Amino acid sequence: MHFSPMRHPILVSALLVAATASHSAASTPSGTSTEPATPAVVVDYSAHTDSYRVTGDVALLSQRFTPGTTLDLMIAAAALETGDLTPQTEFPGRGAVLTLPQAFKDSSDEFFAQVLKRTGYEPLRKLLQETRYTPGIPEAVSSFADLARGEPLRVSVFEQNLFFQALVNRRIPIRAEHCATLERYLAVEGPQPAWGRSGWGEISPEGPRYVSWFNGAARLKDGKHVITVIVLTPRPVAVALAHFRRYLAAHR
Repeated sequence: MHFSPMRHPILVSALLVAATASHSAASTPSGTSTEPATPAVVVDYSAHTDSYRVTGDVALLSQRFTPGTTLDLMIAAAALETGDLTPQTEFPGRGAVLTLPQAFKDSSDEFFAQVLKRTGYEPLRKLLQETRYTPGIPEAVSSFADLARGEPLRVSVFEQNLFFQALVNRRIPIRAEHCATLERYLAVEGPQPAWGRSGWGEISPEGPRYVSWFNGAARLKDGKHVITVIVLTPRPVAVALAHFRRYLAAHR
């Protein structure tokens, strides 16, 4: 298994400076939104040019937020690698027995909490550490249910994007066939080949209370792109996927 460590956090700081400097030249993707105006930013990494395009509120780039239920992708990856999870593995959900594809579709944190109960925290902790997902990864956790909702982790937009770059390019300690399984079950319908994971989490008792994420990849006319979207919202809704779709429509 080939594994290359992810880029050093110093690079992220440099990218923040570059993104802020280029923000005045960037334009928000076209499209009509049905949601009220909310803080949002899109980070788009082009593999062809090895460069980033940033659109939206760059102030969000210097902050960390709960990864929320986007963490279920990492939970699934770690469990597939240990053999504790297969696409056919069943766990009870709300009113139904779920397998991995249905759990992704339903965003069932209950399913992924049960996956964690089976695997334990250590496989996920090792994956997060080896990919340098975010600083401050705890040595132990007190609640699998909370962890399945992203707590107590905090992650930046660039850190989410860097993890997905490593996943797409097979530079994580997960076998290629498991990465391909995840991509297959997370396909996004649209004119371009794309896949990714939505998620949300609670960040504040007032103001924009929730964060909506979308992390994914798409093949545009100039090649492969890894795109991360974050939106702060007053309600727990997956609006980041709609932002991703509009972004693709504007940049295909």
